[in-house]
Amino acid sequence: MKDIRIENTDDLLSEVRRLRAARARLITITGVDLGESIEVIYHFDLEGVINVRAVFDHGDRLPSVSEVFFYARLYERELAEMFDVEIEGIHRGLLLSEDMRGKGPLRKSFKVENVTLVSKEGEQCPR
Repeated sequence: MKDIRIENTDDLLSEVRRLRAARARLITITGVDLGESIEVIYHFDLEGVINVRAVFDHGDRLPSVSEVFFYARLYERELAEMFDVEIEGIHRGLLLSEDMRGKGPLRKSFKVENVTLVSKEGEQCPR
């Protein structure tokens, strides 16, 4: 396994383009909340696993790699919703219900106690 660390958004897109030209395959994209920042890891397969790691501050606008790998849009939509991050050209609204949008349930700051569970019939559910 090889790790490549990226320092800025321009380097991220050029590295993704380089991997595409080398015939790498994007496997998935994951995120890790580091507290003040989020680490986004782009996992590739090219004769073994290559992880491209980029750290962004919460509130930074992340570039989309979907111009290079179209199917990255699905991974990026999940990342945007679950970590409440802004990704260029990616719209939210795929996974979370309307009352959960903008809360980032995979962020460290998320508190499950602040969520009201509602049944299909619209009744509040007990905890």
